[in-house]
Amino acid sequence: AIKNTIEDRDNDKILEYKEETNFRELANNEIIAFTYTDEDGNELYFNRYGKLMDYDGKDFKIDYGGESFTLNFDNNGCVILKDSSGNPINIFGDYNIESNQFGGNQTGLSNSYRNQYVDNIISQFFPNATSEEKEAFLSHAGRTACGNVAIANLVFKKFEGREDEFYQTFGYSMYDIKNSNNFGLVADYNYEPMIMELFCAAEARDNKDIRSISNLPLSLSGTDPIDVDVMIQYLQDKYNVSLNDFNEPLTYYGEVGYTLYNMDGSVKCPDGEPHAMIGISKIDDTRSIVSSWGEKFILEVSTDPKDREHGDYSYKIFE
Repeated sequence: AIKNTIEDRDNDKILEYKEETNFRELANNEIIAFTYTDEDGNELYFNRYGKLMDYDGKDFKIDYGGESFTLNFDNNGCVILKDSSGNPINIFGDYNIESNQFGGNQTGLSNSYRNQYVDNIISQFFPNATSEEKEAFLSHAGRTACGNVAIANLVFKKFEGREDEFYQTFGYSMYDIKNSNNFGLVADYNYEPMIMELFCAAEARDNKDIRSISNLPLSLSGTDPIDVDVMIQYLQDKYNVSLNDFNEPLTYYGEVGYTLYNMDGSVKCPDGEPHAMIGISKIDDTRSIVSSWGEKFILEVSTDPKDREHGDYSYKIFE
């Protein structure tokens, strides 16, 4: 629980808490704050933010988005969910739609300043950042990090069913169980730290000599095709994670002039601004099912030559 907050600062084989450790947030995240007994007599233990920390009982199951999942913890304390057919949880399963987690959603980043992993990641790239600068940085990312979300979705898809490897690779769980007032117990994917690491890596690449967030010349678009290759290389270099060998091909779309439709056929977004999405399956030559803002949509790409020549346009298949 405290592994990301300690270090051997003096190389004397004695561990100390890192100077920037927020002990209030550490306590809120890691100390059990309340318990709940379900109808089967299982005792559930939650932290102050409603995250399930552990449980006492047998054959524990949760109903999430209309699907019944068995729940266990691995040796790292990470949640392992399997659906009613024994399959690992799927980030693009329709059961994620109700909780707005059909893939990642950058609009939630502005509320991530309490997330200890997000905070640690920003501090790694910008060690002198103040709390106010971090909040402003998260707010900016919430408006522009669509390309980072798209690549984060690919990483999560790559690790499906390998929750233990995800934890060993990145240092935090792939998903947790949260007690939500609106939906009961839900799977809560840890997209935010992944999105922010990719976002920070791109900003730091372009501004290697800048150590203060407030001095960053932040971009307004998150669909730059160059950034896609930078993120892919970053994952390979730092974590030895390659974005290939998917069970089914996935497509990165960086589009402009597109139309997004809700699944009932109504128009969500006509003549769209530059935006990145992950395509899950093709309907025909111009339409695909995509993940965007944590929702499931139908994307119809523009065939206007002016849109296809737009600087933010990018298209890449991962398979």
